[in-house]
Amino acid sequence: LTPFDGNYNSLSNKPTIPTNNNQLTNGAGYITATDVRSMNEATSTGQSSTSSTVFQNKVTLSINTVSNSRVLIAYAFEIKHSNTNNHTCRAQVNGSNISFVGGNVEESEGDNGFQRFTGTILDISSHSGTRTYRIQFRATNNSGQIRNASLTAIEMSV
Repeated sequence: LTPFDGNYNSLSNKPTIPTNNNQLTNGAGYITATDVRSMNEATSTGQSSTSSTVFQNKVTLSINTVSNSRVLIAYAFEIKHSNTNNHTCRAQVNGSNISFVGGNVEESEGDNGFQRFTGTILDISSHSGTRTYRIQFRATNNSGQIRNASLTAIEMSV
């Protein structure tokens, strides 16, 4: 047996190394490019308060979409409640003419210090036309507050 000299070309029974994923047996169907149709943002840095138990709008973003496009929503907000006696402030990411994978996002905070929430959610609606995304908030007893709320929508054609 001859020791390996470190040169790949000296090897025998070498595998074929593909140069493109379509040369793989499972390569069909890979996404090779995405058409980003649009990117939109809506922000609200000001602080808002509510004592309502009904959701109040903080940030609203509407975009025009084509049928079956996918929209990735990135969201962020900070919420707190003014009273820690088992009361909460709730914030929700929802919308109209949308279909979020896993449903609407809802977060809650029962402390009187601001807690930051961030994330992404995918809208797979087949709706063609205006889709609207919102960050809303509400409180149980006393006052809930929200600040630094933002939405970013990236629409991709599929």
